[in-house]
Amino acid sequence: MEVAARIAAVMDSKGWSKRDLQKVMGASPAKVRRWLSGTENFTLDLLVHLEAVLGIKLLTKSF
Repeated sequence: MEVAARIAAVMDSKGWSKRDLQKVMGASPAKVRRWLSGTENFTLDLLVHLEAVLGIKLLTKSF
C-alpha cells in the first residue's frame, strides 16, 4: 500500500488523473485501479517504468 500511496501522491502533485497514468503507461483502466488500490503486486519492471514516467524513486535500498 505504501508504494500505491506514493504513486497517488505524485500523481496528485502533477495534476494527473488515473486516465493520464493509464495513457503514459499503456495500461487498462482496471490495471491502474488495482495499482492505486494496492491490490496488484508490482513487478520490478513495472516499478522501474513507473519511476521513469513519474520522475521519482520508488525502489530504495535499506538494510
